[in-house]
This record gives sequence, structure tokens and C-alpha cells, in this order.
Amino acid sequence: MAAIISSQTQLWNKWRQDNLDVEIDLGHANLVDANLGGTKLNDTTQIDAKWLLVWDILNNPTSNRDLKGANLVGANLGRADLRWANLEGMVRKPRKHEPYD
Repeated sequence: MAAIISSQTQLWNKWRQDNLDVEIDLGHANLVDANLGGTKLNDTTQIDAKWLLVWDILNNPTSNRDLKGANLVGANLGRADLRWANLEGMVRKPRKHEPYD
């Protein structure tokens, strides 16, 4: 499931909409570099708190988000709007193509 979410968001969303009653456990899924933007989750989806935060950042943009001390290592935040967010102490390693500053 994690591979489908990461690479084929539209396919996942169609399947999810057609199978709302199916409980999905992504609690131990490897979602490193997964594009969670636009991905549909519901109350039955079990997902690690870290990845739920990444999903929320991408799908519910808000200004002044407090990410102080958040561990977002491996998160694909390429389309995240983090303007005005509190990033103090946030842990995120650059992706391979990003330079260390």
C-alpha cells in the first residue's frame, strides 16, 4: 500500500473512496520520501503520528504552524508551505539533491 500511496496518489484515492469500510494499517509502513499531498486518509486509517503530521502539513496548509522539535527526517515536504512556521529544533535531513546549508 505504501508504494501505491507514494507513486500513484490518484489510484490510491480511487481505491480508498471505493473501499471506505476497509481498515488500513500504515502504522509500520515505510513512507520515506512518499508524496502524501492529496492522499485521502480517513478515520479508519492507522498511521504513525510522524506521517500523520506530514500528511496534515501537506493537506491542511496553515500559517504559523508550530513544528518546534518535530522529527521530519525522510519526509517529502517539497510542496509544503512552511512560511511563518516555527521550525526551531525541527529535524529534517536534506534529500539527496538538496545541498546542506
